[in-house]
Amino acid sequence: MDILKNNLKIFLYRFANPITLKKEDMIDYQLKEKGIDKKDIKYIIISHLHPDHIGGLKFFPNSNLILTKTCYNDFKLKRIVF
Repeated sequence: MDILKNNLKIFLYRFANPITLKKEDMIDYQLKEKGIDKKDIKYIIISHLHPDHIGGLKFFPNSNLILTKTCYNDFKLKRIVF
């Protein structure tokens, strides 16, 4: 039941706050334009786990994330958005 409740919250959040980015606004494009290989990014500092702050993490699957204990606990408890 909690999974359905969380999925509904995420759906409603995304519906009310669609994230639309142009190609040139995406982090992978910006790094490439600056001559930086995304594989060279070893650490990423996360201030909080809202979708607009973590959406680009998919481009860095091998990077280490640095986050506060509160962020980590929110992730473990799946309270990312709400």
